[in-house]
Amino acid sequence: MTLPVSLSVNGANTATVRLGSVAILFSYDTAVAFTNGKTGESLVDPTRYSNTTAKHLTQAGYKGDPRAASRAEFEAKLAEALRGPL
Repeated sequence: MTLPVSLSVNGANTATVRLGSVAILFSYDTAVAFTNGKTGESLVDPTRYSNTTAKHLTQAGYKGDPRAASRAEFEAKLAEALRGPL
């Protein structure tokens, strides 16, 4: 089985990587938000907010999405989304 993988450059210093049904938004080289297409869950990293990163989140449609309680929670939820069939 081939996993669909794609990269979309959203603008200067921001991109979205899609791994199967999971879309991960990067601001510079840091994952700052993701959407799990299997569950519909979206989560935003609460600790990485410069003006530019906030702009990237808004442009990608993550404004108002739930924020993780910590970076550790964000990473754990992202790892969980990437486990199993994508």
